[in-house]
Amino acid sequence: MLSVLRRRDVALLSFGGLISGLGDWLLIIAFPFYVYQVTGSPLATGGMFLAPALARLTIGPWAGVFVDRWDRRRTMIVCDILYTVIAHV
Repeated sequence: MLSVLRRRDVALLSFGGLISGLGDWLLIIAFPFYVYQVTGSPLATGGMFLAPALARLTIGPWAGVFVDRWDRRRTMIVCDILYTVIAHV
């Protein structure tokens, strides 16, 4: 396992994935606290946990059917661009 990490490209990809995962985890933890601080509503804070779960349950199976048929590279580029735009609005 460690011999694979000696390859520069693999190490950079692994480190990038680690940083991205850490950022996603921090967002999941911090955003409900922020919503509660701004709104003071436990219901809105609970909605922060419910909204992504409902999106995964309702959109996920349908999107999976189409994504499996599309070009993977183009799909990843479009999804990354959309994620960047949506996350920064």
